[in-house]
Amino acid sequence: MRCIFCLESDRPAYSVEHIIPESFGNTEHVLPRGVVCDPCNNYLARKVEKPLLDSIHFMNLRGRNVVSNKRGMVPLQYGFCPGARTAVGVQFSSTEGLSIGAWSEADDKPFVKYVLGSSKGSVLVPLEGPIDERVLARFLGKIGYEIAFIYLTKVGRTS
Repeated sequence: MRCIFCLESDRPAYSVEHIIPESFGNTEHVLPRGVVCDPCNNYLARKVEKPLLDSIHFMNLRGRNVVSNKRGMVPLQYGFCPGARTAVGVQFSSTEGLSIGAWSEADDKPFVKYVLGSSKGSVLVPLEGPIDERVLARFLGKIGYEIAFIYLTKVGRTS
């Protein structure tokens, strides 16, 4: 079988292409092995899916809904601590509860100083974040192309 993206037939195809990434909670909507070659699958993961998954919007959405990645890690949510005037990372774990820390090493010292010197404070976590429309369009195009392939071929159908 030829890869549906590069149309090469002699490239290795051992991995499974998830139509919607596992890091969005998908475990069942996949293309059969061999439909997408490993180099194309790796390219799509690095250059199409990862930029979207790493965007503040989707990190916060996945963190808020406790959607873990392949390694079982829930992403940090990006927030802001007004009192410390620093960006913070917020993470929830069912075993360890809520953790809040400075987003970057540069913000660590002012954030810790603020926390140690305050009896109370607040952290703001935006419900939405900026999304690069080009990144989103590439991601949706990939999903659409793979779904069209499923519907236009007998691959993946049981009847």
